Amino acid sequence: MDFVKLYLTTLDFYFRDSRGLGNFIEKYIKETVERFDTDYPIEEDIEESNPDFYHFLVDELSEKWWQFSRDYPSEFRASYIAQVFNGIDTHMAKICMLHHRVYEPEKAWFKINNVNEWKKKYRYLKTYAGVDFTDMQAEWDFLDEIRKIRNQIVHHHSGVSFNDKDWAAIKLFILSNSDIITFKDDGDELEDERIMPLHEVRPHYRFKFLIISPAFAELVIDTAESFFKKLLPQISFKEI
Repeated sequence: MDFVKLYLTTLDFYFRDSRGLGNFIEKYIKETVERFDTDYPIEEDIEESNPDFYHFLVDELSEKWWQFSRDYPSEFRASYIAQVFNGIDTHMAKICMLHHRVYEPEKAWFKINNVNEWKKKYRYLKTYAGVDFTDMQAEWDFLDEIRKIRNQIVHHHSGVSFNDKDWAAIKLFILSNSDIITFKDDGDELEDERIMPLHEVRPHYRFKFLIISPAFAELVIDTAESFFKKLLPQISFKEI
């Protein structure tokens, strides 16, 4: 049995299904935003006949617009990315366990100490499966950044603060990828009339981040696919 080919096929199904779910929801988001004005019209004569009520409606619709076009899509994308990463992590654990079942090295991946669950798998594969990560270190490092983002999504509802251990890494990732993820913070006006981002002037607050593009999830899936295609051929499963 060509186990590597078989498992890559399994992963192909997983990533294809993941893409399908993402595309389905993104299509719904796009269609909802495009028909917003049709679904939530304001009668033209209200502004003249009842200006107070008109301005109330405008404010209400403005808030709803931002919910539909920014906040709700970000909530979906965040949970979607967390789900995709959980699948990636599960496959990593399965690969480690299958290798351990065949060769029975000194330790299983989950018995490796002093590092987080994700890095335990890295150490297991490097130490006991002889994997050389040189050609896929960039993919691994990127997925490790996604792990940090995923933890903030799950444990802090897409929020991060100076007090979090991964603050520096997450802040750098957000600022370096502003086309797909951004801080949800308004500018803070200083005494000299400069506008500074809140995460710069109030670092101890917990700031929510927004995933503003479906390209984020696409990048995660593409990176994971590349990683597994480089990883699996390095691992011998001949005895399975």
